[in-house]
Amino acid sequence: MDVNNIYFTNGSTDPWSNLSMTDKLGNSTNPNLDFYMIDGAAHCDDLRTAKENDSASLKGARHKLDALINKWLNQA
Repeated sequence: MDVNNIYFTNGSTDPWSNLSMTDKLGNSTNPNLDFYMIDGAAHCDDLRTAKENDSASLKGARHKLDALINKWLNQA
């Protein structure tokens, strides 16, 4: 089965990130999957309501998600 259109976000302080897709783990071999490490973030920080004082890295993760969703919808 081909897997695509999945976006993994990880917080750098989240212990679960050690089991996810990361450059550090070298398991990012599927070109149809995207991932983003959020510096200084904990588990599920990116799922909370966006705030003006969110870190640049957290804002970057959300921006990448918006861009990916637009890309995926335009491919459909």
